[in-house]
Amino acid sequence: MCNKTSSRETLLSVQCSLNWRLMLASPMLLPLIAAAYVFTLPESPRWLLLKARQGKTAYYEKAFRSLCRLRHSRLQAARDLFLMHHLLDGEEKIKQNRNRFVELWSVDRNRRALVASLVVMFLQQICGVNVMAFYSSEILSPVLGDKAGLLASMGFGILNFLFALPAVYTIDTFGRRNLLLCTYPFLAFFQLLTAMGFLLPAQSHSQTGLVLTGMYLFSVFYSPGQGPVPFVYSAESMPLYVRDLGMSMATATLWFFNFLLAVTFPRFQYSFGNSGAFGYYAAWCVVGWFMILFLVPETKNLTLEQLDARFSIPTRTHARWAVKEVVFVIQYYLFGRKGTSRPVLSVPTESEAETVMRRLPPRKLSTEIEQKEVPNAEA
Repeated sequence: MCNKTSSRETLLSVQCSLNWRLMLASPMLLPLIAAAYVFTLPESPRWLLLKARQGKTAYYEKAFRSLCRLRHSRLQAARDLFLMHHLLDGEEKIKQNRNRFVELWSVDRNRRALVASLVVMFLQQICGVNVMAFYSSEILSPVLGDKAGLLASMGFGILNFLFALPAVYTIDTFGRRNLLLCTYPFLAFFQLLTAMGFLLPAQSHSQTGLVLTGMYLFSVFYSPGQGPVPFVYSAESMPLYVRDLGMSMATATLWFFNFLLAVTFPRFQYSFGNSGAFGYYAAWCVVGWFMILFLVPETKNLTLEQLDARFSIPTRTHARWAVKEVVFVIQYYLFGRKGTSRPVLSVPTESEAETVMRRLPPRKLSTEIEQKEVPNAEA
């Protein structure tokens, strides 16, 4: 009834078009749930404070109530509201007569954070994950047949979802950089395994097993690392006064290379075959590991001040430390040399007192500041 010779009216009838209409409509379900959940979230205290500073004084109370929902006690909420208010004063002074876009590149701390963010966004696409996501049914159809290929591509998406769940815990315990460094060797290996599978005899059991194993295990190791980390990393690495510009550039980079891969893969597939295309993405996974090692500092559990200090470290110094860290991991974990000392990444500060101040929690930091100011006031 529904074939290539059917008329347009027949193809658009319920009998012919219901399947693809349901397929296109199915992704609407989760976004609708997420959109409904947004209404349960408190307004950003920072945004409410910005409104209050524009003369809408009622927003001060709204900002306080919003912080009370996000903190353990009203005292903590009051403290953070006070700090936010003064930080906004400082930001307004910083923004006066300054070109934020120029400073995003000209200030060393900003540039290093931006480069690290662009690197992780670029690598998220160039590792080839969305080629598997977009073209998995087309890739698997010659191996499994049309219907089985479509079902197998569904398995890729399910694994991608399930193995992203552990990242909710590991991204703040194991660390963003560590997750990327530990998963990228596996991404390269399983992309290469998939490429080798397409060299085997067509539709043989060995080809089917190797291709599915490579694609599925690639998804397993992609999901807890390169999947969620780039967005978290880009959102937190840059200072507040240029964060909106930096994050927009990082997001634009991701979608540009997403578009580029989607457009170029059919040509890659025609020119080099599936094995050549997946081998190309495997090579980029290897290159990506070194890019992360040298250009992407760790940001786990760091305050804004500590992030400033971390990204103030010159890239050359960080790269030298990274090499020493790799040597330490090999000697300590592979060769069992327990006496090996771990290299320390030094943070450039003006004095030892400033180093101590950076490490203090907010409550103790405010106490230390008061103790330093009291003698001066008495004098």
